[in-house]
Amino acid sequence: MANLQTKNSGKDAMALLVDEDGFITEGTGANFVMVKDGKLITPELRNMLRGSSMMYIINVLAPQLGLEVVHKNIEPYDVMEADEAMFTGTYVSLLPCNRIDGHYFNEDLKENPFGPITNKIRQAWSENVGVDFVEQIRTWSEGYNGGYIL
Repeated sequence: MANLQTKNSGKDAMALLVDEDGFITEGTGANFVMVKDGKLITPELRNMLRGSSMMYIINVLAPQLGLEVVHKNIEPYDVMEADEAMFTGTYVSLLPCNRIDGHYFNEDLKENPFGPITNKIRQAWSENVGVDFVEQIRTWSEGYNGGYIL
């Protein structure tokens, strides 16, 4: 349902899903992480999709980069107060998020959705696995009849 609503909105977007109490649980097929005051904030473990990409960020990249991870209930309003946000999953690896309900939550991310922490995670991930996945997507999309280029 969320995918259909997002598609019907006419925007290139991913939906945020909430639990019965209105707390964010995940994106459509991807985990959600927000950054506030240099900390990675994820939904509480009871609400979190147990994704391997998310576990890699929490268990490997965050300690490698000295980032604290906080698991807590996240309300949509909290995202509007975030410094940065991202989705992570097998098919997206790491996808920056800079808007909620069409509104930029951080004007600094308007031109480049990769904030400093999201970019540090992306760089460390690329170095660890030996693949620059942003460049890989860019190269692939250039051959995709002028498809979207990051």
